[in-house]
Amino acid sequence: MKVFLLATGLLFSVGVTHAITINFNDTAPTPNRPGFRITDFGPNGSYTEQGFTFQATNGARLATWDKDDTVSLREQIAPPVDGTDFAAITASQTIEDIPPSATLSGSSPFSLHSFNAASLTRFGTVEGEPFTLTGNLNGGGTVTETFTTLGNYQWDLFTLPSEWQNLDSVDFLATNFFLNLDNISVSQVPVPAAVWLFGSGLIGLIGMTKKHQK
Repeated sequence: MKVFLLATGLLFSVGVTHAITINFNDTAPTPNRPGFRITDFGPNGSYTEQGFTFQATNGARLATWDKDDTVSLREQIAPPVDGTDFAAITASQTIEDIPPSATLSGSSPFSLHSFNAASLTRFGTVEGEPFTLTGNLNGGGTVTETFTTLGNYQWDLFTLPSEWQNLDSVDFLATNFFLNLDNISVSQVPVPAAVWLFGSGLIGLIGMTKKHQK
């Protein structure tokens, strides 16, 4: 009976979703950028945290910025809501007519719950800027939402509706030269095949235990 309860509990825990916040804090300053407290991943660069990869696309540059780096930002901007580093995607310096974009992907289907975003730039005051998210669903199809930042360097929280689940990836497309993101909240469930494999092993363990008890 004890083995059965243990097996049932373990099988249930395998299928439970795990909430994750991607906060872009797992980086160190780039050594070749003196005077800039940023980590520069370069054009089409990628950043991986807790099994999720955030990659700039279409030639955009990805970097993570220190919250206190007002020298390189050249503006007294509002700090991120959690007071830590944040991600910046910027348009390519050679193809500035192409808006910056990036893709978030995981090792298995996931749900996107919320994130913080802001329009921050060195080039004058920024009004609220629209940007679009496209979720690519596992098995085909997409979901789309368009948001607008607050402008004036202020961060805002954006929450996704319930249909933003079972995603293979999410594309972020900006309209401004800069789009800054932080605290991306996602949840992920194990791959179903792995769950059933784990369950089969537990059932076998229960059977062997009962056999030895006879």
